[in-house]
Amino acid sequence: MINVIKKDNIVVLNISQSNATIPFCFEFEKECKASIDDFTKVLVITSEIENFAPYCHVDNQNDCIGLINTILSIKIPVIAAIELEAKSCGLELISACDIRICRKGSKFSLKQIYDGIPFRGVTQILPRLIGKGRALDMILTSREIDSIEAENIGLISYIDKDSAINKAMSIAESISENSAPIATKFVKEAIVNGVNMPIKQGILFESDLNIILHSTKDRSEGISSFIEGRPPKFKGE
Repeated sequence: MINVIKKDNIVVLNISQSNATIPFCFEFEKECKASIDDFTKVLVITSEIENFAPYCHVDNQNDCIGLINTILSIKIPVIAAIELEAKSCGLELISACDIRICRKGSKFSLKQIYDGIPFRGVTQILPRLIGKGRALDMILTSREIDSIEAENIGLISYIDKDSAINKAMSIAESISENSAPIATKFVKEAIVNGVNMPIKQGILFESDLNIILHSTKDRSEGISSFIEGRPPKFKGE
């Protein structure tokens, strides 16, 4: 079951249990698409189950790949809050998110290779997060790493000793309250797409986005609010 919680401009998708009659990846992808609207500034994904995401059966391979691609294509920031552990399907899911936060003591591993189960994008995503050598080590050995090592290698952005979701909400609120919506989307687009370009091409891409941003009402509001010494009131226009 996926619980959808909306707080101002933040959407939280909480995985509470797996519905045996509906493949998880299909259900979760549907909720991702349905819960985000033009007013959503940040998506937070968290879970109450031990392994973050339920086991994905090989028969649902296409649904799982579809879910990963859907998360990767979301234009707003996506934050994963891991309270317990993220292994195999769980790790694949959090790897597609932009910022990953875990509670101290969380565990991470990829066990698929021992079971001969196909991967769902993690062989491409993980090296981009932690480097080729570390990704090969995690995938080929299936070894488990703890929260400290996960942070050291770049898999995790923050560790909170008490609550990953509280830390995630604090960051989400900071993004929602202090960032212009269009600029936030453009920053994510510039980084996600630009990192795969030669640096000069990436800078040109950033410049193109900046030119588009100049024509928005939010930019004018940002300048006006600065001159007038007041908080900006961005509308995403």
